Amino acid sequence: MTTAIWRGAAALALAAACGGERAPAAHPDSAAVAGGPGAPAGAPSGTTAPDGCPHDGRWRPCSLKDRLEKSGLVVAVKPDTVRYDFLAVPGIAYTVGRGEVQAFFYDDTTRLARDVAALDTVQVAPKGTFRHWDVHPTFVRSGNLVVILLTLSEQLMERGQLAIQAGAPQPEPPPTAQELPPARAP
Repeated sequence: MTTAIWRGAAALALAAACGGERAPAAHPDSAAVAGGPGAPAGAPSGTTAPDGCPHDGRWRPCSLKDRLEKSGLVVAVKPDTVRYDFLAVPGIAYTVGRGEVQAFFYDDTTRLARDVAALDTVQVAPKGTFRHWDVHPTFVRSGNLVVILLTLSEQLMERGQLAIQAGAPQPEPPPTAQELPPARAP
């Protein structure tokens, strides 16, 4: 009888290990995660956060806002887009404390590299030119994102830089298979 109990227990353990939990249902935006606009061929498929924001290693407006808020900053999206002749894409402006974060999300990393290469990133203007800013800008680049921070607050500048330079949210690693110990003979 004890052999039958051991075999039954081993069968239950094996069924539990192999059955595991089912993968969560795909989010409606999962197509955008795997191969949406700007997703390079062979890019990781990514995961989706509970709020619906894809985590695939690329910055998106939702992931930037979330990261800034998790850094302890109060963030509000401004209604108008931001445009500069030296950046190929329009940006989104966020009011952050007593400052502003202007974020430019690129789908084309080649275009992003060309835009940044042509800039004096200290002056945040095309090389060899001068642009007047009301507040000294701070230029930050991370992955597919360019940010111009406009603030007089050193603390806000540092928090913003650190939050962005930490990188875009990465996909959750796939669960690893659990190895069962070898079965003992009765």
